[in-house]
Amino acid sequence: MELSFYFDQNKEIVSVSGKWSFEGFQKKYSNTLIDGINILYQLIGKGDIRVIKENIIYMPVKYAAQKYYLIPAWSVIYMDKDNNYVNTIYEAVEGTKMLSTYIDIKK
Repeated sequence: MELSFYFDQNKEIVSVSGKWSFEGFQKKYSNTLIDGINILYQLIGKGDIRVIKENIIYMPVKYAAQKYYLIPAWSVIYMDKDNNYVNTIYEAVEGTKMLSTYIDIKK
């Protein structure tokens, strides 16, 4: 799934384009997930942060044979020591970081 978002001058989404996949689910796997507390401990190692929000999401991940899997992940929005808002996503199976971006939160 590759998507492009287009914004206007007010940072509002005006259109989205890309490739969508409408394949059905063929298999189901189960595994023990890393809980949100352990994810927060990983962030504490970054220094003085203030957690704003944490929630579970599902991310499409491409593995062998060009197949996508939906896996649970933790999305954590926090304020770093420089007062920047950061959204970091950790996959919930092994706890590895998938994505980290600065976000603009209107005050």
